[in-house]
Amino acid sequence: MFFNNKVKYRKLYDKFASSGFTIYQVSLDSNEHFWITGAANLPWTCVRDEKGANSTIAASYRISALPSAFLINKEGELVERLQAFEGLEEKIEKLLK
Repeated sequence: MFFNNKVKYRKLYDKFASSGFTIYQVSLDSNEHFWITGAANLPWTCVRDEKGANSTIAASYRISALPSAFLINKEGELVERLQAFEGLEEKIEKLLK
């Protein structure tokens, strides 16, 4: 899956951050040290649900596999559950208009 490639996300973030694009990453890591280490150099917000696999937040979004990603518009509305990286840049450009 494309979600594991932080380099691709970093390129999108660098390209669109000045236009209002952001990434909000929710980690379900049960190991706090592992999460801190992994999130230390990210330029976007990364939070951790300490409940891990028992997360009520993950359940409310019906997340059954990790990683999962969503596009949310400026109004905070869920626009799309992402299935692939292809075409993502164009979708972001459209949402930022």
